[in-house]
Amino acid sequence: MTTYGRQHIRSVSKQTGVRVLSVCADYFMEAPLHAENEQTVLQSVDVLDKLIKVAVELKIKDIVIPCVDSSSLQN
Repeated sequence: MTTYGRQHIRSVSKQTGVRVLSVCADYFMEAPLHAENEQTVLQSVDVLDKLIKVAVELKIKDIVIPCVDSSSLQN
């Protein structure tokens, strides 16, 4: 989500004509938004907030948050 990374995405997209329409946020597999640890949750919410802002900037339509393995939803 660095400035350079966003510029690189724009550049490659322009060169190839391939648009980035979705992002899979694997980060949340290790730091789920529903973690028991409050600090993990707060940090994950911050990451999601930044990711949403970057997605808007890059015109990304979908952010996929995986809920499998250690981040699976349980009762």
